[in-house]
Parts: sequence; C-alpha cells; structure tokens
Amino acid sequence: MKKRICTLLLALCLTLGLLPAAAQAAGDGSGTFDTVRWTLDADGGLTVSGTGDLPDGAFAGRTDIVTVTFTGQVARIGRSAFAGCTQLRRVDGFGAVTCVMSQAFAGCTALTELAVPGTVAEIGTGAFSACTGLTAVTLAPGVRSLGAYAFAACTALRRIDLPDGMTLLGSGLFSGCTALTELPLPDDVAWVEPRLCENCTALQNIVLPATMTEVPRGLLRGCTGLRRVTLQGAVTAVGNGAFAGCDALADVYFTGTRAQWDAVAVGANNARLTAAAVHLSAPAHTYPEAWTVVRAPTCTDDGLRTRTCLDPGCGKTLSETIPALGHDWDDGVIVRAPSGVRMGERRVTCRRCGRTQAEAIPPEIAAYEQFHDIDRNAWSYDGIQYCVARGLMSGTGTHTFLPGGVTTRAQLVQVLYHLAGNPDMTGVTTPFTDLTSDWYQAAVAWAYKTGVVDGTSPTTFSPSLPVTREQAAVLLMRYAARLLGFAGSDAPADLSAFADGGSVTGFAVSGEFVVMSTSAGLRYLHFNGSGYDSLGGMVEMPEFAFGTIMSATISTDIAGITLKGSYPQWKGTLAASDRSGVERAFRSAISELQTVASAGGCCLQPVVLRVALRLWDDSLLWSGAAACVGHAWQPETLADATPGTVSTIDGTTLSATMWQPTLHLVSSGLGHWQPFVKAVEIYATEETSDFSTMRFRCEQSQTGQKTYHLRMRAENDTSAQLRQSAEAQEMRLVASITDTKSLQEGTVAGSNLTDIGGGKVAVAVIRQSTAVAWQPTPSRFTANTLDTVGTSLFAGNLVRHLPAAPHFLSVVDATTLKNGVASTYVSVDIATEAGNATITRSALLEQYSLQTTNLVSYPDSRARRLTLIVVAGGQRYSRTIPLTPSTTGNYAYATRPGGFAIQPDTSSSVPPTTARSVAQPTTLLHSTGNPLQWTECTRADNAGVHGVMPTLRYGATWIIGRSPVCLLSADGIRLLSFDTSGRCTASTRISQRIVASSRLAAVTENGLAFIDSNGQLCRYEGTRVTSTGVTVPSAEGLVYSASHGELLVYGGGKTMAVAPDNTFTHRTSRYQSHASGLLSDSDNVYDPDIEEKSTQAVDLRTDQTELPFRLRLAQWHIDASDADVRLTVYAENGYSCHGEMGSSQRLRGAVRAVVRQRVAMPRSRTVRFGLQGTLPSGTRIGNINMS
Repeated sequence: MKKRICTLLLALCLTLGLLPAAAQAAGDGSGTFDTVRWTLDADGGLTVSGTGDLPDGAFAGRTDIVTVTFTGQVARIGRSAFAGCTQLRRVDGFGAVTCVMSQAFAGCTALTELAVPGTVAEIGTGAFSACTGLTAVTLAPGVRSLGAYAFAACTALRRIDLPDGMTLLGSGLFSGCTALTELPLPDDVAWVEPRLCENCTALQNIVLPATMTEVPRGLLRGCTGLRRVTLQGAVTAVGNGAFAGCDALADVYFTGTRAQWDAVAVGANNARLTAAAVHLSAPAHTYPEAWTVVRAPTCTDDGLRTRTCLDPGCGKTLSETIPALGHDWDDGVIVRAPSGVRMGERRVTCRRCGRTQAEAIPPEIAAYEQFHDIDRNAWSYDGIQYCVARGLMSGTGTHTFLPGGVTTRAQLVQVLYHLAGNPDMTGVTTPFTDLTSDWYQAAVAWAYKTGVVDGTSPTTFSPSLPVTREQAAVLLMRYAARLLGFAGSDAPADLSAFADGGSVTGFAVSGEFVVMSTSAGLRYLHFNGSGYDSLGGMVEMPEFAFGTIMSATISTDIAGITLKGSYPQWKGTLAASDRSGVERAFRSAISELQTVASAGGCCLQPVVLRVALRLWDDSLLWSGAAACVGHAWQPETLADATPGTVSTIDGTTLSATMWQPTLHLVSSGLGHWQPFVKAVEIYATEETSDFSTMRFRCEQSQTGQKTYHLRMRAENDTSAQLRQSAEAQEMRLVASITDTKSLQEGTVAGSNLTDIGGGKVAVAVIRQSTAVAWQPTPSRFTANTLDTVGTSLFAGNLVRHLPAAPHFLSVVDATTLKNGVASTYVSVDIATEAGNATITRSALLEQYSLQTTNLVSYPDSRARRLTLIVVAGGQRYSRTIPLTPSTTGNYAYATRPGGFAIQPDTSSSVPPTTARSVAQPTTLLHSTGNPLQWTECTRADNAGVHGVMPTLRYGATWIIGRSPVCLLSADGIRLLSFDTSGRCTASTRISQRIVASSRLAAVTENGLAFIDSNGQLCRYEGTRVTSTGVTVPSAEGLVYSASHGELLVYGGGKTMAVAPDNTFTHRTSRYQSHASGLLSDSDNVYDPDIEEKSTQAVDLRTDQTELPFRLRLAQWHIDASDADVRLTVYAENGYSCHGEMGSSQRLRGAVRAVVRQRVAMPRSRTVRFGLQGTLPSGTRIGNINMS
C-alpha cells in the first residue's frame, strides 16, 4: 500500500507541480499563440490550428474544454498544455502533431478513450498520467517513444495496444495502473526502462519481448496478481526487485535451455521468481475452435476474423483476413443505345450488394468517319474519339470538328458540365449579365453553383472569350478538387487542407503543374491525364549519414639513388642537385598510388559529398547539406642510406591505406514527388593532390650499431585543403540510386554502391568526367505575388522559410556511431534582416556519435553558429561551432581535420526555435519550365514586388530571352530583360507610377493597361506610358475583353467599361427578375436623386430575362419633370451583345403616367430593356410590367 501511495503521489506531482501560474490566461472564444490559432465553441469543442508549437501550459487547468481537435501544421503539444482539464473527454484528432510533451494531458480525469495516430512519434514524461477515467489506449504504428510515467496512475486503464517498432518504453510507464489486465509487449521494442509495470495489481500474465536481454530492476514490482511470466532465451540477468511483491507468481516459462536458465544472474528481492515452477518452453495458448468474424467481407473489401487466447490475463489474438467476395454482375439494362459517333450505355447491377455501374457500348462509327477534318493518325485523335463518344464534345458542324479551333470559356464549362453528368439546374441563377445563348446557360449555372467558375468580373462571364492556359488550369483544378476529390491521390477535396489551413496568396501555371503559394510555402498540383494529383510542398531531400570504410593497403617501390654530393657525416640537408632527383622519384610514387586508388574507386584524401535529385527534365535539384569524410594522407617512408664520398640511398616502399565513403539512409524523403525523380545522385569534389611541402631529413640511429636513413615526407595544409573543398563549386557524379521507389521503402541500391551490411552502403568513388556546378536551390518561400508570363513563373514579395536544421546523423561521422538511446539536438543561429533567429531540430536515436565529419554546414550564408547537444546514458554533451559564410554566398560552414568533438557539458540547454521565416518583399525569383527550379533576379533593382506582367500584345507568346517583362514594384514600373538561359540581365524604370497588384493590370491588343495608386487608368503602348484621363479610386481589378476591345474596371460592386478611345460607360445597377416585372435592388431602375448633377446622361440596360410567353406589351412606370429618353426592348438572338431591337420609343418633356410600349417579337421570349438619354433630378422609374 505504501508503494502504491508513493506512485500516486509521484503522478500527482508530475501533474500539478509543473502547471504554470497563468494557466487560465487564455479566454473563451478564440485567440492565438504566435503562429498557433485556437477557437472554443459553446459546447466546449476546442480546435487548434496554424503552424508551430502549442506553448507550455496553454490551456492548463481549464474546465470548459470538453473535446480538442488539432488541424493545420501544429507540430508539438507543449508541456502541461492541457494538464488539469478535468472536463476534457476526447481528443478527436492530432492533425500534424509529432510530439506530445511532458504532462501535456496529465490529470484529465474525464478522458475515457485515447487513439494516437502513427504521426505522433514521441509521447513525453507523464503526458497522460493520473487520467483516472482512461480505460483503453490504442497506439498506431509509428508511435516510437513513450516517456517515463506517461500513463502512470491511470487507475481505470484495462488494456493498451503497443505497436511494433517502438524504441523506448520509459521508466514507470504504467506504474499504478491497478486495473490493467492485459499488456501485450511488442517483440522488437528496443529499450525498456525500470519499474515499467510497478503496482499493476490486476495484471495476471505477461510475455517479455525477445529483445530483452536483462530484465530491468523493479519491472513488475508489486504486481500482486501476476501468476505467469514468459522470459525469452536471450535473457541473461534479472535486475534487483524485478519481481518483488509478485506473491501469486507460480509459473515461469523460459524459451531457452536448462543451462541458459541456470546461467541467468538473478538480482536481490526476487524470491518469488526463484520459487516458481520453471517450464523450458513457451506456454501453449488455448484458442477457441470457432473464429469470431470481426468484419464480414464485402464485394470490394476484405473481412477479418480473430481468435483470442482463453487463458486468464493472456489476451493474445490471432487475426486472419477473409478475402473480398467480388461483384456478381447481372446482364444489365441498356440506358442509351449507341448512335453515330456517340457510344451507348448499359447499366449493370451486382446481385450481391446492389451496386450499379455503367458499361460502355461501342459507337456505331468512329470519329474520323463522322468528322472529315480529323486525321485518324493525328496525336490528338484518341482524345477526340474519347470526348465525342462520351458526349463531352460535339462537332462545329455535321461533318466538321475544327480540331485547330480555339476553345471558349463557355465551351470548356460545357465540357465539364457533361463530365459531371448534366445535373438539373432548373431555378439556379447567376449574377452574369452577358449570357446571351441558351446552349450554355445550364452549364454556367452549374459551374457557378459548384464554385468551378467565378467570372471575369462580378457581373460578367465572357462566354466567347478564349480560355487562357491559366484559366483552364484553375477550372480543371477546381473541378478535380470539388467534384473528384483530387482524383488519383489521397488528398481531400477541401482545398483548405491542400493550402495548409487557408491563406492562399496566389497561384500560377507551369506546364502540367499548378503552383499555389500558401502561408506554409509553395504547394503543387499535377495533371495526370484524368485529374489532378496533390504533390504537397517542395520535394523532401533524402538524408544520409556519411562515414568511411577501409578498403586495402597499397604500395609501390621507390628505386635506389646514387647521390651526387658527398655526405660523409650524413648530416644536414640534401644538396639541390640531389634533392630534385629524390623529390622527383618520391612524387612519382605518390602519383602512382593516387592513380591506383582512383582506379579502384577509393580515396586517399578527404572529399566533400553532396546529394542531388535528377528530376524528370534531367535538371538537378541540389540539397543544401554536405559532408566531408576521410582522413588526410601524409605520404612518408624511411630509406636506408650509405654515407661516404659516394653516398647512396637504397630502394624502399611507399604505402597507403585506401578507403571508401559509406552512407546510411536516415530519411528517404521524396514523398509524392517520387515518380518525378529519376535518380538520387551522390556527387564528390576532386581529391587534393598538391603536396606543397617535401621534407627530406638525414637521420642516424642513436642506439646499437649506427645506421643511416633518409626520411622522405610529403605534407600539405590539411585545413586549407578542407576549406578549398568546402568552397568547391564543381562536383563530379560518383554514385546513382535509380530505384527511388525502393529507396522510399528503405533500400539503397544503384550504380557504384555496394551493400556492406549493418544498413550501410559503400560508395565507389569513380568520378564522371563531366564537372557539374553545385547550385543549391532557393529556400522554401511563400510568394505574396505569383504570376505566369508565357511559360515562366515569377514569384516576389517573399516570406522565406528558413531551412530546417540538419539531422544529427547527417552531421556526425557515421564511422564512429555507437549503440545507445540518445536525445539529440541540432540548433542553428542565423542573423536575418529581421534580427537573430534560431532553428532547432531534435531526434530520438538508437545510435549516436560524439564526433562530426570534417565539415559542418547550413544552407544559408547568414548562419553564425551551429550547436550540437546529445543526452545519452545520463550524460549531456554539447559543442557550439562558429560558421563562416562561403565566398559564393551559398551556405555557411566550418571545417576541421578529424571533425569536431562533442564534449561533456552539464550546463548547456536546448535553444528553442525563435523564428521560422523572414520577410523579403524586394526579392524576385524566376522559374522556366520546371516549377521546382528557381533563379533569383539579382538585377531587378526594385523596392518591393507587386506583380509581373508581359509587355506583348494580347494573344502573343512571351518567350524567355526574346521579350522583356514589366515588373510592378514599389518604386514604379520597370522593364526586366533576360538572356536565353533565364538570367535577369538588365532593369530599366519606365514609369514612377505605382501599381499595387497585377490584378490592376491587363494585357490588351495594343500593349499593357494598368491602374496606378491614384486610381488613374493608364496605357503602356510602344515605348510610352500615357494616362487615359479615367480615374477609378476604388478599383479592385482590371480585365480586358478581347471580343469588344474594352477594359473592364470593377470594384465596390460596380463595373466600368472603357473603350479603346478612352470613352467609358458606368454600369452601376444590378437587376433581377421578379414575378412579371424587372426590379433593381431598390425597386427602382433609376433614381438620380443620388447624383450630384441636376440632369444626367444615362445609358442603362437591364439583365436579360426569359419569359413564359411572347411579349406583346411593356408598361413603364415613369415620373419625370423634363425627360428626353429612348425606351428600347431587345430580343436576344445569341449573336450580338444586346440582341435585336424589337421596339423603340422616345419620350420628351414631362411624363407623369404609365407609358405603354407595344412589342412584336415572334422569334424570342428572352428580352432585355434599355434606357438612353437624359433625365433630371427627381426622376422615378419603377417596375416594368410585361404581358
């Protein structure tokens, strides 16, 4: 009882002792912690989103939280974040959380069940201790570390499922779990600490894992109900008190031999273990004959059945898959018979599950037989055949398809509408006023309702406007996202998940890729031929631990030499005439050994290794990380000498030990980008072969018979050569991993790679003859401006995301790794424009080293120092290494022969991450063809990027190196020139006018139009920028209508159309059909009381409306003192902008009555009303009634 009380007190101390004083600081409703956002609804549902880490004690002690859900990219739940939340019942989702820190949910007594996904790798000390209502816990594969007392004093916990692959079960993990009856331990758990199940009084049976060679002290102390224990044959010792107080223990099953059992060293306080009956075999399980069907099989899904051991306290369960049954289809019903080029459809039904599916009936004739302008051998024929056979597209005439024709916005939306199955759109309306034909009305209504289209302005759809590539990409992306759920991938249909919780700052199109800029960086979609795959962010680089392995000792002979000088006393240095000959022979021997080593793929001097991805277009995407491995070779040999009037040097041998680099896979990276990566390639610098110093020393023996020798030694400045290698910008390919799919599964194989066991691969350093320039890519970023010009992408006004700190294993020398669980930290301090920033990366490892490679680096030249911290075996070690920026500005690094030693240090603390991004509004990046490869436009000379636009006329093609682009910047408009390789070569400011965004600029038939910061509409045509005289201070966007040659300015719910001669028309009212009349929002078509002028020129047209009858009479309700207007009724015909005029009537003078206008319109029931002229203040025009 005393031990049980101590355990509970310990859990309470862990729970309550670390609660922050300001535990109730957060209020109800919503709030933020730096980059973490939270909302609390009226039912106590807490949602935590955003990025970064939830701080310590964020919600500790709150009693109004019932459920909690993590979304977005919150990576870590801080210490005591929810400690003492006694009303918390469920954790509904962990989102992107990877670590639950100590005491995070301690004392949450209302928590009853817990399911932790595999994305949570680490659960800290006491994280769920004293959760006295917790009855069941499930940990998914991927959870690897459970800290000390993580579930201590969970007195209602009956069962917990532990996954395979765990690295740590901490001390006192289940201490005081008095209801725990079953605890299946995974066989491959790496490390189990003492007192794991202390005072688990209901536990009756336990099987210790196969990896356990020593039963930790106090492991099962106080388990008074324990009756049976199984020990594996690998056990050699039992710690003190491991089975103390196990009064019911009767049977011990040992899987080894009697000799092995007799050799087991049993510590003190284990009397019940030694008194129990020992069985030299594993206990036989008692399974029921009948299986229990847990999940019945269906036509498409496998079923599952289980059998559970009936022995008390065992709980071992066998599982078996029941194969899926498959569909049993009937003969089907013909829904649509084939007709001409249109295929038919048969719908079949599964007799077993009732599922129906459509089967195609081939068309009667092929597309080329129907449409005479189609070449059956053309590259596009299969696509045309597919579309016409399924009714997605039709011909432009009976026998014409017009394959080279331009697709309009209406036509593309119609295709997507057919693809969606032509849903009924009766009663669905849109705000677009320019839909003049019936054939696409339903399609546009569907697309608007589903969110596939937004229109070219709030009131226009521009159905006849040709579809640009970026518009087509966005329409297809929206269709794929909202109706197909990103076909071909597991990404959800909700784009907010793709954009990491929202805040999409822009999008652009590059070939088959759609690029989105989000608050978390760039995100990519790829068109796979039938839908869009979500590729997530930029490809993750593989990470390797590099070391060395000795290969062989090689040697060569140096022939004897007769010296020209006389050295009777054999003292001093050699004469110049003799020195040159000796040096020549010595250097020749060195060169020969270097040649032999190189031919065998081995090294004699340190080399810098870098990793690159060879992408689908054969470009290289470089990792910013680097490793320098190997020891410096200082050639030396001792030759016997015979001094005298004629002195000689005997022949001797020069030897060297060859070595090869090794690599061990730390992380495979790649992710969804794997199909786009041809190979992971390893590159190396050249070996330094310049031995600048040659020393030849005459030596005499000092003991015994006097002998004479010549010591020959070649030396170089190893530190200088390491720096030279670190600065090298030219690399040569030495190895290639082409099976990237297997790499993701942990297998490393490829050219010049040899598996040497232990998870390591030796690299044969056989350099290709072609040198490759090392060009690390820009860091990850969010672009507040992202524009497409031709086939190029431009990103500006950046927020750069600082590179992650390197993984600990990629920094240390893998040759010196030793086994042992260690907490490791790599921290980098960076001097950014916004001040000092710290990036820290932690990892719990099963191997660690206290020695780095010869080179440590970070892919940002602003980095000032790198700190390494290791906690292992109860000891703390650390090392802070100052970094030097490279001369090329690519990265920062430090070198030391033999590497840097990580030394004991009891005072160091882990620096927290203080910043993850830095704003760079003046930086402009450029990408051509490959959206992963970005080049900085260093000659842009701008004060801040607002947008990038082409300088060509509407419809022309912009080609890199042939035409400049317009940069809309904070100091005006600039022309940027590029060479054919994509480098920005010149920047010229052509105007001081400021344009706030590329949304306020448009390409026209004559050049570029834009709206400056003063609201003035300007044109850039030829070489001049001129003002149109039109001012629109509230403009939100500018688009160009190619069909009418107009610029459409929209903002504030209003639209202005500007003609090529700079005359303009205001369109200030929105109309809707209502009963038998047309009403505006204010029940008045026109109300000039709001105008400043007493008499105003008007040119208004209502929206079109479709009538259920042929219009014969229109009645205008007009009240005007002195009018001069023309009333017009148009009949829509699908060709002109406003339709045919059906009736026109002019009014002059005072009008105080209902004006009746007769109309004869035999061909149309779709009408639009117009009013042109001048009206005085006070005029009222009400409903237009129709009959």
